[in-house]
Amino acid sequence: MGNAIRKHKKPSSRQLPSSPISYCYINNRKFFNDKEVIWPNPIDDVETDRLVMEHYVIRHSWQGKNFISPIERELISGADVVDIGCGPGTWVLEVSTEYPCSTITGIDFSTLFPTEIKPTNAKFFEHNIKTGFPFDSESIDFAHQRLIGCGILAQDWEKPMITEYARILKIGGWLEILEGSNLVNPGPNTECLFNALLSYYESIGVDVKITQKLERYLASNEYFTNVHHELQIIPIGTWAGRVGELTADNFLSLFDALSSWLLVSLNITLEEFKCLMRKFEEEDIICKEFEARKSHNDDEYAKHRVFDSYNQ
Repeated sequence: MGNAIRKHKKPSSRQLPSSPISYCYINNRKFFNDKEVIWPNPIDDVETDRLVMEHYVIRHSWQGKNFISPIERELISGADVVDIGCGPGTWVLEVSTEYPCSTITGIDFSTLFPTEIKPTNAKFFEHNIKTGFPFDSESIDFAHQRLIGCGILAQDWEKPMITEYARILKIGGWLEILEGSNLVNPGPNTECLFNALLSYYESIGVDVKITQKLERYLASNEYFTNVHHELQIIPIGTWAGRVGELTADNFLSLFDALSSWLLVSLNITLEEFKCLMRKFEEEDIICKEFEARKSHNDDEYAKHRVFDSYNQ
């Protein structure tokens, strides 16, 4: 996870309206079917459940914290906060409940977020961030982004993403970005599935190695300073207890949802893919038995997901 702080003045830019978005169904799962939207994952109730599960795994990995930026004093007294790519809005709901004097706004080009039952200081808007962020210049105290890298084209990270954050943040405001990095010591079947997933993302123009570049992008932007980078290890598999089990279930759900594309990437049949998924689960159990003997300061665990987080 990482963060950075906003400095200097940034000229305002005109925001363009979002256009209506079209959808399609593949294997009974709902997906975007629109050239204006780069988002490969499903947008339905099953995906909502996966994203909520993912939220709790990440929060647990950061010792129960929803953010690491030093912004709590401002949140207590009242701040304007935005969550870019809020999904079902779990982060927005929790932060708005914890800090009732602040206004927490989530935007997303899907409408998985709640529209009625929510705290009065929580707001949600449907918006395609490709057209820019729908906020006035220097109006936001804290901007948060988490795990939407698979929906951002490689060439869009520095502009419009980072330049838009620089525009909307107040001087002294904070930006926090969390993205997935890489596997460490994975089993062969786990590595096979993840490589296929990353190959699919790369095929649509996503930078799957963005965590290796974010710190440089932020540090080289004249409107940001005090760039901080923190890395956390998130275990995958039942060997690591409930959190590891939830993480494994999370990726199994994602692999299953994207099976049509992963079959092509792997050049295998559906039955071979199902067999690969079963072997992925079996590796989880083996790692549990093996890794129970290892200490936390010896390269952590045999199989885990690394998350890089950047805050500005």
